[in-house]
Amino acid sequence: MGEQRNSYDKPLPNDFDRFLPWACTQLGVEAIVVVTRTVLVEYVSVVASERERKGKGKSKAPKPPSTEATESIDVPSSTLISMNSDLKDETIIRIESVYDSSYNLVHIRFHNNKTIPSSILKIIGLIIKFYPTLTMISINSGLQMQAMYQISKFLPLSKITDICMDYTYLREANYHVLLDHKGLKTLSISKCKITDTVLKTICNKLMYPNTACKTLFALNISTNIITDVGAKYLADMLRTNRNLSYLNVADNGITDEGAEHLFDCLSEFPLKPNELLAKRTRHMAYLKEKSEMIIKTVQELKINDYEKKMGRRKSVKPMVSLKKKEKEMVAPEAQRSLSHMDTMFLEKAEALVENILGHFHDPYSPEDTFFKDGQVYCYGNNTLSYLNVAYNNLTYSSLKKLCDVIVTQKYLARKPRGLVNVVIEGNFLPERCEELKQIDEILEAALPSYRKGSTASSMRKRGSVK
Repeated sequence: MGEQRNSYDKPLPNDFDRFLPWACTQLGVEAIVVVTRTVLVEYVSVVASERERKGKGKSKAPKPPSTEATESIDVPSSTLISMNSDLKDETIIRIESVYDSSYNLVHIRFHNNKTIPSSILKIIGLIIKFYPTLTMISINSGLQMQAMYQISKFLPLSKITDICMDYTYLREANYHVLLDHKGLKTLSISKCKITDTVLKTICNKLMYPNTACKTLFALNISTNIITDVGAKYLADMLRTNRNLSYLNVADNGITDEGAEHLFDCLSEFPLKPNELLAKRTRHMAYLKEKSEMIIKTVQELKINDYEKKMGRRKSVKPMVSLKKKEKEMVAPEAQRSLSHMDTMFLEKAEALVENILGHFHDPYSPEDTFFKDGQVYCYGNNTLSYLNVAYNNLTYSSLKKLCDVIVTQKYLARKPRGLVNVVIEGNFLPERCEELKQIDEILEAALPSYRKGSTASSMRKRGSVK
């Protein structure tokens, strides 16, 4: 009878809180997994509830409390393991599963663990498909290279868009593997002892036209060991990246030299020879793909038109093979140039392909560049809207440069606008000056009216380090 009960109590993969500890036990993982459930409760207005009670008509009988909701708030039985004094703290893996008000798993948090076995993350990767609402994972310690590799493996199979690894120091520093797949939107790796060398590998992944360049829009690398060299890597990345809109480099070792690199890419800058060559190569590849698709679409349209005309005869005459038909229809056309193709089919094919491929998009497209003094210039990165350079080693010269950038972006009035929120407190700056006043006025005017009050008060916090 005991065996039947164990078989009956076997948790299903879609029951994260029970299945993960059970699977780790079955596979002999050398750790005790403790999963604690948290349910996010939606805010209910007191005024709205009072109105419902005082509403017209007979009040409905109150519904009995939901058993499911009660169970979800209770601490799972697996947490009782943590009360056993015989177990060492290193053997316990603490995980918090966060559910929304509909009891869908939305967030997994690993709390203060010494070492997270990679097999635990491998198991999560095997069941990740059962959690389409899971969008965030947080780890604050205990991660190693193999465990990071397991996360990078299941990322493409999941709906995870946000990863927070603050305080997660990796000796191998392979944070860049998280950027190998599309889908990741925010990455926070604050307080991870990231150096300029590590930052370079991350920036390389965020350069156009790499995958992460088109998806990641928020990067937090505050409180690390980044210097002016790292700031230069960030600036090189921002020259082509047109998706990143949030960048936090607060509490690092960046000076005026590094800040100048960052600010230079936000205003007009001349294109380097290798950037011009790369842009032309991308344009040629786009035109080649478009031309091939048009030729193929014209051929398909001609075959479809032929089949429609011969539709009545097909019911009487024997069926002609598709390969033979294509050979009869396509072979003569392949010898003709594109200009001699039938105008009607060509125009229709061009419209269809334009719909699929769209216009040529590039960080150095014609609308983003201009000629000056016989050289091609870019108007600058106008996608980055939030920049936090607080608590670095910036002085008044950086403030002047920042002011020039914001004034230029306002004058150009491009879409998107560019910087709308800048944090510069904790640097060696004057408490009051004309540049600070001008920056505050421009940024405050760029924000919606309902946010202006809070923004102005927060801007008054800027000042010098005494």
